[in-house]
Amino acid sequence: MKSESHRSCKPVVAGRFAVCLLAFVLLASSFIATKNQNLWQILHGKASSLPHAPSRPSWPVSDALWRVVVAQYPRFPNRCSYSVCPVPSLTMPVSRSTSELPSSDVSFPQSKNKINQSFSPQCPDYFRFIHHDLAPWKKTKISKELLDAARTGNHEASFTVVIKSGRLFVDPIGNCYQTRAIFTIWGFLQLLKYYPGLVPDVELVFGCGDRPAIPRGNYTHSFPPPVFRYCTTLNHFDIPFPDWSYWGWPEVNIQPWELELQSIHRGSSRSTWRQRVPKAFWKGNTFMGDGTRMELVKCNRETADIQSQDWDKEVRSKFRHSKLSEQCKHRYKVYVEGIGWSVSLKYILACDSPVLLVQPKFLEFFSRGLIPRKHVWPVPPTSDMCPTIASAVEWGNMHMLEAMELGKQGSRFVMEEVSMARVYNYMLHLLREYANLLDFEPVPGAHLQELCADAFLCVAPPNEVPFYQSSMVHHPSESVPCFFDTLSSNSLDTS
Repeated sequence: MKSESHRSCKPVVAGRFAVCLLAFVLLASSFIATKNQNLWQILHGKASSLPHAPSRPSWPVSDALWRVVVAQYPRFPNRCSYSVCPVPSLTMPVSRSTSELPSSDVSFPQSKNKINQSFSPQCPDYFRFIHHDLAPWKKTKISKELLDAARTGNHEASFTVVIKSGRLFVDPIGNCYQTRAIFTIWGFLQLLKYYPGLVPDVELVFGCGDRPAIPRGNYTHSFPPPVFRYCTTLNHFDIPFPDWSYWGWPEVNIQPWELELQSIHRGSSRSTWRQRVPKAFWKGNTFMGDGTRMELVKCNRETADIQSQDWDKEVRSKFRHSKLSEQCKHRYKVYVEGIGWSVSLKYILACDSPVLLVQPKFLEFFSRGLIPRKHVWPVPPTSDMCPTIASAVEWGNMHMLEAMELGKQGSRFVMEEVSMARVYNYMLHLLREYANLLDFEPVPGAHLQELCADAFLCVAPPNEVPFYQSSMVHHPSESVPCFFDTLSSNSLDTS
């Protein structure tokens, strides 16, 4: 009986041991998964406290993603681990000098030669504003202390980016609306794949709001903190950088820029310019901004078609009535800002219709290259707005060839000078010039976490995955970056 009892205990003990072992594995897996999910959720607009630094916001764990990672961990232990991002294989050090870009070998890191400028196309004219945007730090340089100041105070900073030897590290600072931060970071990752070995080591602070937050008037006797943002103004020091929508905007179903541009072009080709409605068209949220959009509604007469956009309704209808490719049915398009900078300018320009540009306060990286009466028709944001729109429409309908040419020039501008290749060119040159101003060697601290493309695709919500996949860079650029005059020895106007 004793031996039988002893034998009967063996399955029980073994069962208990298996349960304990399973619990231990799940606990360890959940700990690792929890640690590696911190970054994901603040990029989607949430914040809490980091365990190692209670005063700093972090990206808390998503229960749904956590369960997925825990379930996969026993079979795929490294699949969702940020800490095991592959190390880029570089055969040359990353240079900070733009003048030392390597030649056009498809695998850039394999060549140590200087760029052959005779085979490099000239960068678009608006690239020259890189010098203007970085001029405040030309003589003083950018210190670690200045970046620390940018992360604190009322500067609306959202996250820190450190690029080291082709690897990307991120640290949260504050919230971002929707998926702006996550797609901006994805853009950095694609740049590293597009130009491997060319992106310098940098540390920068990024803010993802619609309005700049570093007014020039506040720093007449001190150095402004350098903060990258989607826009700036003539009265701000914020450094403009390509916005998240170039890689997609899932919340409003806007595809990555290359795909959306092709779609708009197809929609525009369905009718000739003469066949389009001979009015000026605008559609958007009329309640946003300083009242300019509400004034625009008053222009709704025989020469203008101004429509209010109900985004809640569009979400419920799965964006059936807000496709950008279906908004090229009028001879003229209107651009007007809301409460801040608007992402819509590039889409409006792509329609082959003359753009009536209500004078913007906020400037994105490429908009400073638009030439009045060549790419756009300027409209004052005053009581003269409606009469100006009406007279522009009347003039265009009487001078169709000139109006069509204006529309084509605007469309050609975004297709050629704001192509994704030029977007990556701008990002590269801006970061290289910025890196030259740092007076310290960027080093990712222990509180930063590494991000890589595989981690994004592994834990991304299903509705975001197609946007990442369709905007992913699969191989390095086969052409050299456009030629950019660094003007490194020249003094720059900071006014």
